Amino acid sequence: MNQEIIIPNKEDRVYYQVQKLNPWLYFQATLYLLVGGLYSITIIGAVIGIPFIIAGLGLWNSAKEFKNYAESKNIINLEAALEEQRRFFGTLGWIIIITFILPLLLALSLMLAMFFSPDLSKELNDNIPKIQIPHQTNKGREV
Repeated sequence: MNQEIIIPNKEDRVYYQVQKLNPWLYFQATLYLLVGGLYSITIIGAVIGIPFIIAGLGLWNSAKEFKNYAESKNIINLEAALEEQRRFFGTLGWIIIITFILPLLLALSLMLAMFFSPDLSKELNDNIPKIQIPHQTNKGREV
């Protein structure tokens, strides 16, 4: 059976939840930093990688402030942690917007390049592999 720990005081319940949340915040922050670093290896990937790094740092700072709150129970640390969370989610929103807009811009630029450069269009079309379908015969039947 799953037994729940009963904590009578509101402040202690918040403290308990912060303690449970904090390891996951550090884990997620580490993942965002790693993914951002890997994306940033390429120039085009840096468009997404840098916001990932900024989001990871914000989440790391939030975890640090939550840890400070858990140690001191000072409401200022809780406020700072929530402010860092707000920044994290704002950055995450921009990442989502970029991931939708970037492919559209790339597709649009390719279409414009093909429209204004007939040589590019012909070259791309010539390099598409042609599928050869072998001719089938019906043996023993009249066609």
